[in-house]
Amino acid sequence: MCTEKIEKVRLQYTTDENLLANFKEHGGGCSVTWITPQKGEEIVPPQDTVAVVVNVSQDKGAVRIFEKSGSDKRIAAVGTEDAGYTVIIPWDGKWWFRVSGSPGVGYIQRAEDKVLTLQ
Repeated sequence: MCTEKIEKVRLQYTTDENLLANFKEHGGGCSVTWITPQKGEEIVPPQDTVAVVVNVSQDKGAVRIFEKSGSDKRIAAVGTEDAGYTVIIPWDGKWWFRVSGSPGVGYIQRAEDKVLTLQ
């Protein structure tokens, strides 16, 4: 996945079911797990994560995404420009993220032996 330009998908507030529908049409068998991340800490999603969801439809906050490397280069962010939306970020296992504020954060995880793509 290209780390120079990350394509984010912005949706109006949606239910978990509608959120997962973006993945079911291309293989199905996925789930969303919502977490309460600690502010300012390095967070590495589970290995089976195919996307990270950031809900900034009501909650205020930001998520900054970094590349795992010696430099920890920042490659993307979800913040004030995305206020009012739920944002899906297709995930690469070579990344980690940090939150500020209190945005809702979820992991879209694939079932075993399934390959999922974002619609």
